[in-house]
This record gives sequence, structure tokens and C-alpha cells, in this order.
Amino acid sequence: MGEAHEKRCKETRACKVEEIWEWFSWDGTWTNDVYEYEVRYDNGFKFRISIDPAVLEVKIGPYTKAEYEKYADLIQSEIYDTAKELRLRVPKDAAAHVTAGAKQAFGGNLLNFRNYVALAANHPEADLVLNTSIDNSPPFSLLPESSKRNLVKIIDEVDDGEITDEVELSDAIVKRVQNKTYNPDFVNEYDPAKKYQAKNLQNMRKKNPAKRRFENRAMPPANSADDVLALITLVDADIEYAVKKRGRVPVDIPPADLTKAQVLQRYKSWLRERGLNWKHYEHLFEPLIVIFPPHFLPRILVPIGRRVHEEFEWPFR
Repeated sequence: MGEAHEKRCKETRACKVEEIWEWFSWDGTWTNDVYEYEVRYDNGFKFRISIDPAVLEVKIGPYTKAEYEKYADLIQSEIYDTAKELRLRVPKDAAAHVTAGAKQAFGGNLLNFRNYVALAANHPEADLVLNTSIDNSPPFSLLPESSKRNLVKIIDEVDDGEITDEVELSDAIVKRVQNKTYNPDFVNEYDPAKKYQAKNLQNMRKKNPAKRRFENRAMPPANSADDVLALITLVDADIEYAVKKRGRVPVDIPPADLTKAQVLQRYKSWLRERGLNWKHYEHLFEPLIVIFPPHFLPRILVPIGRRVHEEFEWPFR
């Protein structure tokens, strides 16, 4: 794909391609003999092409939602259409990861982030309807009971003033809640339980506020630029709702044994509560109506949000 863009840039002279060497760690072994292609356009649009085990990965941004809308045509033509020409495809059973920058999402306001976490715990239906691998990205409701009790205690500690910033809150959740995951067999020496969560908060603990980000690991695959914008809208709606919420949202985690019909109905209601229409997103979830797949699937990463990187992965097949 990088070579295809090198050829195109030479022909059109509208872009430039640079090879960038990066360090990678596969199975705990670090190597720098894999490089990325960075494609830069005259209008400011840019993305990188690299590889991850068994996949081709494209990183776009970081951009705001408005910038994604501005570059939508280029995202479609330069990424999706080019991939199609190269006979690369997004599998229907893939997953997306959506990462948002914390500074622009919550403005450094602990209450905003606290309410975002509480709402995520109260509405696992979003992570269930959108999920293609519960083992890879379980919501809070599917964690062990001890983890859920600890989450309630942690939110109480925030309200009592014992936890005073988003770094402390994230660290407490990672160490006391996300130290366990839904399927312990998924955890290994190089991939700890804190990775396999619907809401990955590891990078919320960075000292530099500008580098803090949170990852939504339970999202459906994006097959076009329009799908990408739809996913951005869903993530942005979660953030907006939490930020505009008045007071402290109580933690009320629903039971883990909801039926598929209950999960779907709850999600439709949750969309309406945030001013969204199910019909606009139904096509994204059609292959996901069968919830709780028991196996780990190839994935497409789409970190999206206020100003974040966007990444896609195509399995080599």
C-alpha cells in the first residue's frame, strides 16, 4: 500500500511519501527493522501506513471531528478505495478501537471524566451491541464481581475527595478493577488484563495532560469514510453527554445475564437519550446482532475522538 501511494504521489505531485523507521515489539521482542510510510498531502491531510502482526495498519491524524469531515473524501479515496484496488478488505467480523484525547474531551475536569466512567459502567449495552469479541474487550458488567465492587468504591473515593484528579482515578481503575478481565485465558506475559477491556484507560495515567487518551476497544468495523464518521459521532456523543450531565452520576451496573433482546433494546434507548437515531447506525451492527462471539477476531483499529489518531488494520487476506 505504501508503494502504491509512492507511485500515485509521483504521478499527481499532490502528496509526498516518506519512509519512517519505528521500533516495534512483537511477543516482547523489540525490533526497528520495520518501517512506516507517511503520506502527506498539500492541504494538510496525512496518514501513516505500517504493519502489525498479520495486518496492514493505517494511522490518520490526529484530527478533530470537523477535520475528519473535511478530509472525508480523501479518507475514502486514498485509504478505502486504494485498499480495494489492492484487493485488501475489511472483514465483517473485524472490530474497531476508538481512542479519544482526554484533554479536549474532559477539559481536565475530574467530574466530567468521573461521569464518563460511571455512564460506561451503567450502559454496557453499548459495548455489547458494538462488540465482535467479548474476550478482547469486555464491558465493566462482565468483569468479576470483585472488580465491579471496587469500581463502586473508587467512584465513592472520588466523591469523598480521596481521589483528586483523572490520573489517580485511572490508576485506581487499572489496578483495582481492570487487573482482571472477562476471559483470564486471554491474558499472557506480554498482554495483561488491563489491555483486554472495553474501556482501556492505561494511557490516561500519563503525566503530560496532552498525551492522555482513552481507548474504546469495542466498536464495529468501518468499511468506508462514512462509517468512520458514524463511529466518531457515537464516541463524541458519549463524551458530550457525560460533560453536559449535571451533578454526579450514580454507578448502577446492570446484571451480566441480560438477554440479547434486552441488550439491543437498552442500546436503542441509550441512543435516543443522547439524541441519536438507531436507523443511522443500524447498518454498522447488522453482523453483530449475534452477541458474545466466543473467539478472538482480526481487528480494524479506528481511534477517533476530539483530536486523536485514527488507525485501520486490514488482515493480509
